[in-house]
Amino acid sequence: MRVENTCSIVTGGSKGIGKSIVELIVSKGGNVIIGDILDKEGQELAESMNKSGKKRVVFVHCDVTKLEELKNLFKVADEEFGGAQILFNNAGIDEPWYPYNDLERSIRLFQINLGAVYIGSLLAQEHFNNQLRSDPNKQFCIINTGSTSARDIVRELPYYSFTKNSVMSITHIISELNWKNTRVNCLAPTFTRTDVLKSGDTDDTELIESTLGLLEPEYVAEKMLELIEDDTCNGVVKFVDVDRDEVANKPNFISFNEKIGEFLANSNNGEKE
Repeated sequence: MRVENTCSIVTGGSKGIGKSIVELIVSKGGNVIIGDILDKEGQELAESMNKSGKKRVVFVHCDVTKLEELKNLFKVADEEFGGAQILFNNAGIDEPWYPYNDLERSIRLFQINLGAVYIGSLLAQEHFNNQLRSDPNKQFCIINTGSTSARDIVRELPYYSFTKNSVMSITHIISELNWKNTRVNCLAPTFTRTDVLKSGDTDDTELIESTLGLLEPEYVAEKMLELIEDDTCNGVVKFVDVDRDEVANKPNFISFNEKIGEFLANSNNGEKE
């Protein structure tokens, strides 16, 4: 699948990895709907991408915890570009170091990092199915932004790690649902040079870069594009470290009905003997 002449929805697209995704998609000839609560940054990014005179990027204010605002992203994609073929579930927030008493932020952490990925994917399926009615051969892709903390749980970020581990599971599970012409993948980078590293009055960028190393958001965006362009990738969760890439093992999938059937069949055979 190529992004040229397609439309992508990018949540959390005003800054960081999301911004790099937007810039990369436009450079490849695609169009983008940015959904973010950062209005100033989002508008400025859209304006810079549209300087050629052709509208390529539209910014839409969107709090991904609000269903109607998420739905509106797909509505605008229909109106501006005839529908979206790619969804980047990219919006996310971090938690402060050792935050065990901030219930309100914990709720938003789960709503943004996990709930919006699930709901966004369901909305995308409906949106994609509407397009398939007029073009049964159209191809679609969902890319979820994960984290290596899904593999290596960070003790100082327990709830963040939980949400990213769940994003990995959602990716694996949805890819097994056989949504027509739709692939679902997850790019899970290690520490990346974004504002997520800044928690309150603390900026851990320099410390992490000098010890563990940092990825650049542009590099992460390129890795996401690879998951889109490789049509064999479905249900792939790729961890990206500073020095290597690693694909997560898929979980085992079982059928409840098949298990019951096997049990009953074995029971009947035992009775006959």
